[in-house]
Parts: sequence; structure tokens; C-alpha cells
Amino acid sequence: RYVTDGAGNFRVQASSATSPFTVTLKAGETEETFTLSGGSVSSTSLILTLTVPPGAFVLGNSTTATIMAAAEKDGNPVAIGANPVTWTVLSSSITAPWWGDTVGRPRSSGAMNGLAWGTTPISLNGYETERTDMSGNGGTAPTTDTATLTDIVGSRQVVLRAEVTIGGETYVGTTTTPIDFGNGPLSVFAGAPQGSYNWANAATACGGTPGNPSSAIYQPATNLPTQAQLQAVAGSGSGGRQGAAHAAGWRDDTTGAGLFIYWTGEGNGNGLSARLARLDGAGAYWFSVSIDYPVAVCLP
Repeated sequence: RYVTDGAGNFRVQASSATSPFTVTLKAGETEETFTLSGGSVSSTSLILTLTVPPGAFVLGNSTTATIMAAAEKDGNPVAIGANPVTWTVLSSSITAPWWGDTVGRPRSSGAMNGLAWGTTPISLNGYETERTDMSGNGGTAPTTDTATLTDIVGSRQVVLRAEVTIGGETYVGTTTTPIDFGNGPLSVFAGAPQGSYNWANAATACGGTPGNPSSAIYQPATNLPTQAQLQAVAGSGSGGRQGAAHAAGWRDDTTGAGLFIYWTGEGNGNGLSARLARLDGAGAYWFSVSIDYPVAVCLP
């Protein structure tokens, strides 16, 4: 590749070649070919190593990966020192069925919602617009030789790039294998939310058996989630976490009030009520099984 210096002269930089070698430069309609010989060509690279892989999601909240960059020239280590490193998330990929929502709020597989630089996880209590880069809640990339990325979603694979200039030479590297953030709190769900229903119809929509509100237990035959499973993806607050459901773009209930009310599979025992969970982080409570504005999201 080549760049121009302050005087407009071409400066050729080859990562590897055997002398002599031919260079062709073209600017507009002008093209020149010439041969370089009598010297050596240096090879520079930046090696990115996943020093701390993402572990299990802590309390269903998040997991963090640590990546270190090391410079090499002609196979020998070169100190990065205080030279600033430019880190970039080249790509993020999630193909899980619960990623996005089928109505109004889709998520592309490359959306970076839920991913942030540093060790502090994102916290969401409501819907977040899709972002395809690390702007906004993605935070600020580091400039040292070590980077950390924290994810609240899971099932995400990330490719990183780093670049640094040392002594006038540019060193570039990418992760050779995508960083795999493993299963997160959304992985227990079969897919995106189905829609809004009363309690019996919510179970039917999930391919389950309508629950019995006279039984004061969690009823797995409904295929509806537990309170704990919903609160693991809810926003911070009463029993909530980091808001993975909001990073995934899950819908609000049909009241449209930003409460994100979802059915659990738990009956109250009084014959009239079942438990609801609010994904805005406001906890869980009992309500009539006949109301039809809460959302159904299903277990496998």
C-alpha cells in the first residue's frame, strides 16, 4: 500500500516481498511501474490474543472478554509503549431466534446492541434503537495495548481489529478466531415474543397447555417462562438485571406504556390470577388471567 507525504510524494509500504520486486502506482489516468531492489523489506504485524475469554454470565448479567495486542517486526517483538492503539469492532454476529422481534423492532444479525467497551455492562430499562457500531451505549474504545468488551446478551461472536504506529511504521492485526460470548440469559427462550394474549391463549400460542390458575405453582406445561427467567432479561430494579430483552428489541405490551408486561407460567391458586413480570425492572405481581395485553414469550 502507499500514502503520500507532506510534499505529495508517494511513500510505499510493503508488508512482505522478496527483493527485487515491481511496484505499479496509478493516480488518475497516470500510471508508473518501477522496480525496487538492493534492500530488505520489513514485515510488521499486530498479534491479538484473547487473554481472558468470556466466562459464564455472572448472575445472568454479563460476561467480559480481555484482548491484548503485541507488535512484531520481522518476527521479533516491538514494544508498543505509550503509542496509542486504535481498537475497532469489525463485526458482531448473533443468529439466535430470540434476537429481535417479529413485529416492528427487528434486529439485524450484525447489530451491536448489548455490547460495550470496558468492564461495566450496559443497563437498559426500555427499548434501544438498533445500532450497527459501537457508538452510543457502546462506550469509548481504549487506546492501550489491552481492550475489554462486555456483553449482556450472549450467543454473540465478535471480530476485533487493532492498529498502532510505532517509529513511523504501522502495525495492524485482527482476531484470527471470533470471540464467542457463549449462552446468555436470553438463551433459555425459544424465540422472540409471540404477541399479546390472555393467560390461557398465551400458553396455547407457545404450543403449551393453558394453565390452571387454581394451582399455586409454576406450570411448565404452559411453555411460559418462570419469573426468574423473565427477570434475568429485565431492566435493573426489583429483581431485574441489565435489560438483555431490550438490547434484543423485544416489544412492549399493548398498553404501550413502556412497562413491558409479560406472562409467566405461574398460577396464583385463587382461580383468578397468574403472575406477570415487568421487563422495565419494576418486579412481578399477580393479575387477572383474563386480561389480554401482556406479552407471551415461549420456552422451547
